[in-house]
Amino acid sequence: HTHVDLVIITEIVVSWFTSPLLAALVAFLLMMGVKTYLKAKPVPLLYQDAYTRLGLILAGAFSAYSLGANNIANVMGPVMSVVPLKPLPIGHLFVFSSDQQLFLLGAIAIAVGIYTYSHDVIKTVGNNMLKMSPIEAWVVVMAHALVLFLFSSTSLHLFLTRHGLPAV
Repeated sequence: HTHVDLVIITEIVVSWFTSPLLAALVAFLLMMGVKTYLKAKPVPLLYQDAYTRLGLILAGAFSAYSLGANNIANVMGPVMSVVPLKPLPIGHLFVFSSDQQLFLLGAIAIAVGIYTYSHDVIKTVGNNMLKMSPIEAWVVVMAHALVLFLFSSTSLHLFLTRHGLPAV
């Protein structure tokens, strides 16, 4: 039991160091790719603005998905074993398991938090911490989303361990 705890703690500490380094590497590679693309094929300013806005919306959606996938465990993980809910049938269509009910409650809690408190946080991060161009903002959001997605991907974890590689 103690060995398992030590392994889990080690994985957590390693992730604290590797995730910012991986995000920096991903951001660097994305920025170099964007700069290389824009030098090779200049895009008119109005099109670049439209593409950047669309890219920011899509990156924001991907970031929200990745953040939700990562944080739902933080929100509901401690509750799952102590709140046994009975399966909830929805007509004759399907049945919500106990875990699905708790995940839904966690998702609602996260959504309420986003709706009620995130506006000021987003304004502070977007305007007061560091001035960035829209393209730099896209790179930061994509790097963040990709790293979170990698760290919360069960499929990637299983693939790496199945091939004898260290799991993320």
